[in-house]
Amino acid sequence: MNEYFFYRHGLYGRRKIEEYHKYKKKYNLNICGFYDPKIKTIKLKGVSLKSEKNFSKSLLDKKKVDLCFISVPHNLSLNYSLICCKSEFNPHL
Repeated sequence: MNEYFFYRHGLYGRRKIEEYHKYKKKYNLNICGFYDPKIKTIKLKGVSLKSEKNFSKSLLDKKKVDLCFISVPHNLSLNYSLICCKSEFNPHL
């Protein structure tokens, strides 16, 4: 099973989570979490996901993330990308 994590900001990030949730069974995907500083929970097809309290290397290591989607404005993406690159599992971005 592939572990996916989403760092999202706003509507675009939400759309990405919904889009990938459609393919969960077909491609054996597991959305292991998301982080959005302004949203506490989201619901996808009756399943409630809670936002993580922070986005950090230790969080990615703990969840053994294979792929991390970062949906933020371009001026913020470098910082979050570097956090992913330092992770023990070095997830794809």
